[in-house]
Amino acid sequence: MADGFPPGRYENWKRCQMLFPHAVLVLEYRPTEESSLQLWTRVLSNTAWYAAEQGSYDEAKQMDRRALNSREMMLPKEHSFTLTSVSSLASVLQDQGKYEEAEEMDRRALGGREKVLGKEHLDTLTSAYCLTYLLHQQQKHRMAKPFYEKALISYKKVFRSHHSTTKACSEHYTSLLQELDKIGTAS
Repeated sequence: MADGFPPGRYENWKRCQMLFPHAVLVLEYRPTEESSLQLWTRVLSNTAWYAAEQGSYDEAKQMDRRALNSREMMLPKEHSFTLTSVSSLASVLQDQGKYEEAEEMDRRALGGREKVLGKEHLDTLTSAYCLTYLLHQQQKHRMAKPFYEKALISYKKVFRSHHSTTKACSEHYTSLLQELDKIGTAS
């Protein structure tokens, strides 16, 4: 099942849909041997991703928590797989409107990735942007502003100005500045 159930991104949805009921059955039986547990956790993560993409947030959250717990038992807290589980859980929590929990998870993922991967690694930039956008959604404008500024500098350096990610970050930053102007706190 670990080799068969792909990540839950759009291009894999047909395969995920077909395998989902089988994966759910497999996930009921948590193995004890570490190598099998690693494979089981990968299935759990990919299944959670698919569930989240389908809007089954409660199911995805439960699966993401189980995957994170499993990875924390086997791997260091700042291992890339552990931090991926942290980010996935943050995303689902954000989708559910549980912003404070999501912010805590996003901050954990960002801190770990900055420490292990560096500030300009793609995964670190993604974590920074997720946290920044979440702060913006929560209308924590003053907190979001410096994160957007740092993210834009890094994106322009890593991706260049014409890249779609840089453009999206720039558009969100402009939107934030406009919101700050409206409330008179742009400085």
